Amino acid sequence: KEYIHPTLGLQDFQARKVAFNLGLSGEAFKNMTKFIKALYKAFVGSDASLFEINPAMKNGYDQIVAVDAKVALDDNALYR
Repeated sequence: KEYIHPTLGLQDFQARKVAFNLGLSGEAFKNMTKFIKALYKAFVGSDASLFEINPAMKNGYDQIVAVDAKVALDDNALYR
């Protein structure tokens, strides 16, 4: 778990911490940090109540792939 401050948002060190704790290194590490940042940006940008990626995998080219995803959008934010 990584707690994100609501006004500061996701910090770069937090994305790196998650990638490190997953045991990634090199290009896979960089790709996971980009993946996490993009996921957070999409979550906040859509006013979602849930973004769940389970599982995510690293392929043979060190790319991170969302194998399955669940997204729940807040009905009260649909007008935006």
